[in-house]
Amino acid sequence: MSTPAAPVVAPGQEEAARATPSLARRTLRVFTGNKLALTGVVILALLLAFSYLGPLLHPTEQVHTNLSRANLPPGSPGHLLGTTDLGYDMVAA
Repeated sequence: MSTPAAPVVAPGQEEAARATPSLARRTLRVFTGNKLALTGVVILALLLAFSYLGPLLHPTEQVHTNLSRANLPPGSPGHLLGTTDLGYDMVAA
């Protein structure tokens, strides 16, 4: 069995062969040129960040009900938007 020969590059063509961008670079260049696609990626990244950071910024107890705090109006101390009929905070609901 013979091994395949390396492709022959004509003199002066070495630069052109090396300068051709890879498929990934070309795809990234086309993607970054599309403003709507970039906007979508930014929105998805923000939603993902908020879904992980939200519970860290506003921790709530959503396992146990607290009927003594049921139906509090908006602006109540500790409950910016009030509570539900089961005492859950409306911000977390």
